[in-house]
Amino acid sequence: MLTQQQLYRKVELLDLRQRETVSEFIDFLLSKRALPVPDSKTLLLRTSMWNEENIKRIEDVQKLKGQNSA
Repeated sequence: MLTQQQLYRKVELLDLRQRETVSEFIDFLLSKRALPVPDSKTLLLRTSMWNEENIKRIEDVQKLKGQNSA
């Protein structure tokens, strides 16, 4: 496995243009990484005024509704 130090030493041997190419390639690789998709609850908590207690209440009502319809 390549260590950070080994990679750094190799990059040091390159001229400026080659270093820029390496940097662009690393940026390309990073852009292709799949970003984790947050679950609905996490997304809701991050983007709204909802809090954990609000969501728990809704989940409790959904459970009760499911029990009553069974």
